[in-house]
Amino acid sequence: MVSQKIPYFRQINAPLKNTLIIAFLLFSTIASATDYYISSSGNDANNGLTPATAWQTIAKVNASSFNPGDQILFNKGDTWRETLTIPSSGSVDNYITFGAYGTGSKPKIDAETTRDNCIVSPSSKSYITIDGLELDNAKVAGIYHSYWTTDWGNEPNWIIKNCTFSYCGVILHGANTVVQNNTFIGPGYTTGENSNAVTISGTFSSNCIVTDNTIYGFEGRGVCFDKGSVSPTVTNNIIHDCYSFGISFDGYGKKITGKVTATGNTVYNQTWASGTGIFLENCSETSDISKNLLYYCVRAISFKNYAASGDYTDQRGINIGAVASYNIIHDCNMGVFIDNASGIDIWNNDIYAGNGSFPTGVTIDDAGTYFVTDIDFRNNIVNDNTIITISVQSSNYRNHFVNFDYNRVSNISVVAQRGNSSYLSLTNLKNGGYALNSISTDPLFVSSTDFHLQSGSPAIGKGVSVAGLTTDYAGNKVNNPPSIGAYESGATGPPPAVYQGSVVKSATPTLLEITYDLSLANIVPAASAFSVNVNFAVRTVNAVVVSGNKVQLTLANPIVYGNVVTFSYTKPSSNPLQSTSGGIAASISNQTVDNN
Repeated sequence: MVSQKIPYFRQINAPLKNTLIIAFLLFSTIASATDYYISSSGNDANNGLTPATAWQTIAKVNASSFNPGDQILFNKGDTWRETLTIPSSGSVDNYITFGAYGTGSKPKIDAETTRDNCIVSPSSKSYITIDGLELDNAKVAGIYHSYWTTDWGNEPNWIIKNCTFSYCGVILHGANTVVQNNTFIGPGYTTGENSNAVTISGTFSSNCIVTDNTIYGFEGRGVCFDKGSVSPTVTNNIIHDCYSFGISFDGYGKKITGKVTATGNTVYNQTWASGTGIFLENCSETSDISKNLLYYCVRAISFKNYAASGDYTDQRGINIGAVASYNIIHDCNMGVFIDNASGIDIWNNDIYAGNGSFPTGVTIDDAGTYFVTDIDFRNNIVNDNTIITISVQSSNYRNHFVNFDYNRVSNISVVAQRGNSSYLSLTNLKNGGYALNSISTDPLFVSSTDFHLQSGSPAIGKGVSVAGLTTDYAGNKVNNPPSIGAYESGATGPPPAVYQGSVVKSATPTLLEITYDLSLANIVPAASAFSVNVNFAVRTVNAVVVSGNKVQLTLANPIVYGNVVTFSYTKPSSNPLQSTSGGIAASISNQTVDNN
């Protein structure tokens, strides 16, 4: 009898047995990870496994091999004058981390202006995290990694976070890299590759994210995606005094493909030569340039398609499908510059000229031809000391716009064959059957630096609804009809639930918790409304729970230390997230999740 029961017991417990085996293997993988310690007072003859038995030199690290999940930790307050050459790769679920331990200032790797790089990966090691180091005085880059291969099964996948870069930046060629929460201090005027803080380029540089950094003092660009980059994202950075471009999506030589995203950034003091806040050139697909604050720039936002020959074709007139919405632009010589680029939507922006030397709200330059077409210009305020609201560098401004209405404008300058200018008032435009719903009166901003609309503003509720625009510059719900400009005012509906942050905690690694600013109604969207990516691969969402001001997503597999986790929420047509008073939460995309 006993012998008959044993096989049955084994059979019904087979799933449990398999689960225990998987759990054991996962635990064994994590448990096998090792921490190594490096201190300037250590000794390379030590085993490096404790702070008391730390190694001393980076040369020892370079000559060692490491396993996925290992951490190589440098003592805070110490300085090394060597180049760290990454010797090993991690894995998709277990990055190798080069970080810090102890107390005090960040551990420093100083190139002393004599060495090219502080950290280099000449053989493109993958799944690497650089966390909490200071990198100084490199001739080329604080961190340099390249990926010149067609082997897409071994992509770089780097995370660079919480670091300080003094007089050097990063140069990256590879997919799925995140540059997050770093400080870049530039050397001022310089030449060579280190004139940019962050340079990411190459057709292998896909899905790279630059977010939450502070960047200033570089002669070239703050953030530069160029030459074949794919789907670049730049969000929530503070960039200033970089002279040339704050954020540059520069496809000169090879188009940038995929969706280009620049949202929530603050860019200012781009005053040198043609200094531009956000610059797009030869970006071949859709772009989202929204909710940025730009001021004291020669040009705030510039769309350009470069007419040239060589290794790419003439790109004039290409429909780049860009959307610039809910940006605040003030005290710039030129608000928006469109040069030989078409298919651009300019919606709900505040463009306040202030005391610019040549205060032009919007300039459209087609080099005397008609390559600029399909410009949708609605719900914008172009105001105050603006000498010219719209400057069109051709003889017929009507050829350029598919929509031009519901704006606050004053004068339009039309340059006939790039010669003498003529001016059209809003009254003349309306008499010609154009811009019939636009206004020229003072929009009544709160002040010259606060662009909220005062009560009684003629811009309140005078816009036209535009598909896809649900929240204003500050995240407030957009009314129907909306106000003109970047801020919604006179709201009649309930305030929306606004996203605050998200986290995965070590105690619950299969649970992604999303926090909103208001208590949520017990209305649960389908799991398909959420998209979770772990190290840029889709992670299935099994269940959704709404409780209080939290949304909890149960994932099919646990998150582990070092994973890069992002999520998106697409507002569904039924059962959308909403506050208890009915304020609908907006769609959000590519939000970085704190991985604790």
